[in-house]
Amino acid sequence: MKRKELTKEHDIVINAIQKALKHVPKDIELQKEIFYKDPEYKKYKGVRYDKGYTKCKNDVLKRFSNACCVCLSTEKVVWHHLYSYKYYPDLRTDFNNGVCVCEVCHSNFNALYGNVNTLEQFIEFRNTDKNKDGKRLTFPEAIESRKGSYFGIKAQNTHNIKNDSTVKHKQTPKEKENQKKIIDSFESLKSNIIKEEEELKKKYGYDKGIKINFRGKETTSLSAISKLSKECTRINTLISCNKIRDKKLMASKFHMSEIDFLKKLQDPAQYLNFTDSEITHLNDIKVNDYPIDKYFNE
Repeated sequence: MKRKELTKEHDIVINAIQKALKHVPKDIELQKEIFYKDPEYKKYKGVRYDKGYTKCKNDVLKRFSNACCVCLSTEKVVWHHLYSYKYYPDLRTDFNNGVCVCEVCHSNFNALYGNVNTLEQFIEFRNTDKNKDGKRLTFPEAIESRKGSYFGIKAQNTHNIKNDSTVKHKQTPKEKENQKKIIDSFESLKSNIIKEEEELKKKYGYDKGIKINFRGKETTSLSAISKLSKECTRINTLISCNKIRDKKLMASKFHMSEIDFLKKLQDPAQYLNFTDSEITHLNDIKVNDYPIDKYFNE
């Protein structure tokens, strides 16, 4: 099928999807609030084992002729949920809530919009990049795009990025000093974990069959290495969130007092006490609720 014909076919499918999803609540913040108020949210692990998930995925890819509906590539195509898998449980296996995109376009979309997604975001993304050869964005390019300059268009508040009013005053020298102490303590912890991970790799390699004693429990060397790697990722998230100024807003997202929240967020010893869902939630916050050019307090 020629590119022009394939694009036309994809346009027809996208129009049909827009009509089918008209009823979906558009307020993503409300959906997030509903999700985190449910005590069951702590059990959410992000594992996609829903009944009919695989069949729905295959049907979506087939619907788009196994071609990316943005750049038309047929290499490494995946199913992308238009409305977030996490926050719209009723749409997780909805045939109309999926589009076929290649790995590169999927990566670019996530770099620009994060993982709290809506149909409108994807339409905007597709209209900008449609029929262009897929080129993976670098981190600086993604930052520039979020500010509105990468595509040569006027900056718009289309990616849930708040304006500069979030940061109301400059940090005092004491605030900077305290923040540096907290971040340095996390960095020190991360260095120790990386060192432990490297020692395990050097001693056992990647043989998953070797039984070892890890933190008082018997497990395989590969599982221990994987656990340490995930802990480093977790610490990186906490470091990033400690660089964000408005902790009060962050605390409100967790329905906690600012004092209780800071005790947990700023204590390196607490890093394992965050659930996987809370870490995901912190990532959602840092991506969607803060101006990207004020992300780091430099």
